[in-house]
Amino acid sequence: GTGLTLPTPTRTGYTFGGWYEDSSCTGTKVTSIATTATGNATYYAKWTVNTYTVTYNKNSGTITNESNYTKYTYGTGLTLPTPTRTGYTFGGWYETSGFTGTKVTSISTTATENKTYYAKWTANTYTVTYHKNSGSIANESNYASYAYGTGLTLPTPTRTGYTFGGWY
Repeated sequence: GTGLTLPTPTRTGYTFGGWYEDSSCTGTKVTSIATTATGNATYYAKWTVNTYTVTYNKNSGTITNESNYTKYTYGTGLTLPTPTRTGYTFGGWYETSGFTGTKVTSISTTATENKTYYAKWTANTYTVTYHKNSGSIANESNYASYAYGTGLTLPTPTRTGYTFGGWY
């Protein structure tokens, strides 16, 4: 006889670890059936679940305990973390750097590849209130708010008979 080379099976989300004669898949891996073998044979496939890498382009944000979110396992998936960034509001994770498509909040249990996500941020806007003490500000609405990272040059108010001494 010529013997038999055993096939290599595939299973989504798993890596084949060889054929074994016992159901616990321990002992010696079997790669072929010898030409001198007789009788029926039963073999058990050893499978290892795949783990995939997750990369975050945080765009100056921070993820607390980031190492807890850099891998996921087939069959388990992963809920994506919520990063923080001073002066900004997180707008979601996206699969493209241009933030197109749908916001992603988790990796499904059936995903089978490495993932890369991009953090979208919007600068916070803050309201400015002026106590003018009977003065007036021309185009005051132009000075009513400012965005983080941009700031605002404060207006110079006017009041008949007075010289403006500054904001405090």
